[in-house]
Amino acid sequence: MLRKLVGIITFLCLCFTAGAQQQWTRDDLMRYAGNVHQFNQIFTQEKVYLMFDNTSYFQGETIWFKAFVVNASKLTRARSTVLYVDLLSPNGVLLQQLKLKIRAGQADGCFNLMDGSVGQARELRGILPYPSGYYEVRAYTQYMLNFNPGIMFSRVLPVFKTPIVEGDYTNPVFEPYKSETENYRPEPEKTKEVNVEFYPEGGNFIQRKSNRIAFKATDADGNPVKGQIMITGDRSMGKVTAETVHDGMGSIVIPEGWTSIWETVFDDGKKKHRVHLPSATNNGYALMLEKQADSIIVKVINGSIVKLFEMAVTVTCRGELIGYERMEKGAKRVALASGDWPLGVCQLTLYNNLGKILSTRLFFNHRSDFRLPQLTAEFDRQDIAPYAPVSVSFKLQDKYGQPFRDRFAVAVRDANSAATAYADDLATSLLLSSDIKGLVNDPQYYFESDDEEHREAMDLLMLVQGWERYDWMYMSNNRFFVERHRLEDSISVNGWITSVWNKNKKLEGVNTYVSIVPLDNDSVVEYGKCITDEAGYFGFSSMDFYGGADLVVLLEKNGDRGGEMGARIKLEQAERPPVRPYERSELNFIDRAVKGRVLLTDRKDESYEKDPETDAIKLPEVDVVAPRKYIDYFTFKAYDVEKEVEQELDFGEYPTDLLGYLLGKGYNVSTGPFSVSTTETKYTAVKLPSVGYESYAYQGGSGMAYLTRFPTFWYIHDSQKLADGNYYVSPLAIDSEDIVSVIIFDDPIYLTDIGENVPLYMEAIKAHNNSHASMTMRGLMGNNRRYTLVDVLLKDEHKIRTDKEKRDKGQRITTLRGFDYPVQFYSPQYPDGPIEGSKDYRRTLYWNPNVITDSLGNAHVEFYNNSYSTNFTVTGAGITASGTPYVLDADF
Repeated sequence: MLRKLVGIITFLCLCFTAGAQQQWTRDDLMRYAGNVHQFNQIFTQEKVYLMFDNTSYFQGETIWFKAFVVNASKLTRARSTVLYVDLLSPNGVLLQQLKLKIRAGQADGCFNLMDGSVGQARELRGILPYPSGYYEVRAYTQYMLNFNPGIMFSRVLPVFKTPIVEGDYTNPVFEPYKSETENYRPEPEKTKEVNVEFYPEGGNFIQRKSNRIAFKATDADGNPVKGQIMITGDRSMGKVTAETVHDGMGSIVIPEGWTSIWETVFDDGKKKHRVHLPSATNNGYALMLEKQADSIIVKVINGSIVKLFEMAVTVTCRGELIGYERMEKGAKRVALASGDWPLGVCQLTLYNNLGKILSTRLFFNHRSDFRLPQLTAEFDRQDIAPYAPVSVSFKLQDKYGQPFRDRFAVAVRDANSAATAYADDLATSLLLSSDIKGLVNDPQYYFESDDEEHREAMDLLMLVQGWERYDWMYMSNNRFFVERHRLEDSISVNGWITSVWNKNKKLEGVNTYVSIVPLDNDSVVEYGKCITDEAGYFGFSSMDFYGGADLVVLLEKNGDRGGEMGARIKLEQAERPPVRPYERSELNFIDRAVKGRVLLTDRKDESYEKDPETDAIKLPEVDVVAPRKYIDYFTFKAYDVEKEVEQELDFGEYPTDLLGYLLGKGYNVSTGPFSVSTTETKYTAVKLPSVGYESYAYQGGSGMAYLTRFPTFWYIHDSQKLADGNYYVSPLAIDSEDIVSVIIFDDPIYLTDIGENVPLYMEAIKAHNNSHASMTMRGLMGNNRRYTLVDVLLKDEHKIRTDKEKRDKGQRITTLRGFDYPVQFYSPQYPDGPIEGSKDYRRTLYWNPNVITDSLGNAHVEFYNNSYSTNFTVTGAGITASGTPYVLDADF
């Protein structure tokens, strides 16, 4: 059941004497620090990292990945055992979702970049690859949904077009994708030619005081820009300047006693750009941090009109409290011993005895004694021939050079094919990038050396990309925290019971009955009963199963069934994270230099131009109306209506009619003399004027519906037959709950061409040739007009629920998803040499998410080469049971 942080009075997990504990209760400053510690013990966050077999993909390939799920504070194995991994289209449509079993903190899976989700479309044209574009893979546990969506793992992967010449991956073609309908991904903010953002240390720019202000300069695409900041002020300031230090970042110190600033300019060497500092304040606090060998010195800067309080400083690392120091009223500095602090991103928070945050900043705590385990690889043969066996040996040693047994993932790919400059790995993600905001360019740089240059760059990164992943206000109990999503240690059925008339009204004390019948083993039936709590929440745990299960949820209270008491069921499985905007820097997939690659053919297509900024061929931007599932987007769009409606029902909502559904997809639907705007949020059925069954089957007459600016030819049917005339009279009023899928052809078509281009729909015409409407049909087919062809597949009659059943939201009959079945990587074998006439253009030659070393730290893998590779890139990642990550990235 849900747990609530109502108030934590004592700090039970620290070993204080009884007298000290009594003093604790009287000391608000220490109490807030104790709450921070206790919060992290109860509501421990989790982190996810996905290692991929490649950094970019081509249409039709498979994305293989290994997931590491850890406790965010200790980096040890997370308690959750269910992982959700989503594949999202460039415009934010959820294309595929995997539900994976987490074993010992790890899981693995794959996404095939082929679209076969709607059976109706598969029957018409088979399965086609998703189009070229920037796709997002995100991963999270249900428990992570309790916190800021920014804590989820998210990675943008470019998918290139199928090579013009089969197997030639040296000049990848990327086609920018522009969506006109159903775009769920927010657009990134528009930026100027050069953008400079300022970040005062501690969050505030204090009037007349010495301030350190970090800055970052980027161009319109988010790339870093080198240059110099020049600030001109009054006599006490004069002119102060500062250069960028690394990756467009730098900092400048404003001298003590300044009164006014006249001009701030950024000079990129080509042009001087006028920029603006943040507004200065007299009522606030700032910090200046000085790091020493085994301590940190915090200098507090306050405005001239602030009210002084007793203050304290807490330091947390990945949410765990590691430092606390109290400051007397009016104190200007405080020192904290840091010798035993862990390596990683730390959050420094200055607050008063009222629990108000006065100033905060992130910093990275270095440890000179920290060493990662070493994973190395060695190829047993130096000369690799096409189709030849390849053998790779691995050695795993701890930081002291001692071998040990562990499990890690390995990918071997062609070193010369298209790759991106994205360089985040398991170690840099868990220790750095997952605790700050935004994409970190070349995170390995910050760990290359522990010298002054790299430490300064790391500190600037903390200042310009700092973010409170661990919300101190919640952790200190200054803001009410509710755990809405329980931790899944098995497959679960969770949700809320609310009023039908008021979704915000939670119904307490409702008896919730659940039955679960796995489809692959219907002899195993689970039953459960739960009474909703004050938040209207219920939860059941199930035995683990794979595939799907029939799920029935029924409600009862005081003898009344769910519908009678006016209740609705909202299932937690319907909740998904919001779609985020892409950062512009994520879309700059600058390729690594491709060297020594032998082209498979000399044939070139001169109609394409190579982008000088990347190593990829970039086609002109094209306008393509975005399909729901990207099914054959040059021909038609296929919409999985049944799946989407099931999600609406899981939310406890009432689905709309076909008109509302099409409006929700971004279509502009005209119905005779009036139009319905796509911006409407509530939809009602539109009764089209009845002019006869056959004429409306093909949308003839003056009352026709227009879709994409053309009259509509409707083909409405179930799996057995054409639908009766009731559906044709008012097709836009069909309840979307009765629909399986909808296909809308992109290009309008002459009815005379249907038989030639789409034979399936000619059957509808033939079915009516002998009817009294045959003259009408001949008239329609000869009127030289084009129509938008819309194919609506209805559920079979025995599956369509009655209106009474649809209105009753107090029962839910649906499918509960179990774990997705594991998929094994396929690697062909050529024990007797290549098969005559065979072609093998695999870019990933070997993928194994679970390589296990022996007690001597050794592991050995074998695979067969493709038809052309001579150089390989080997990547690997693993994490010890104690929470220390290790990685491998080597070329051979």
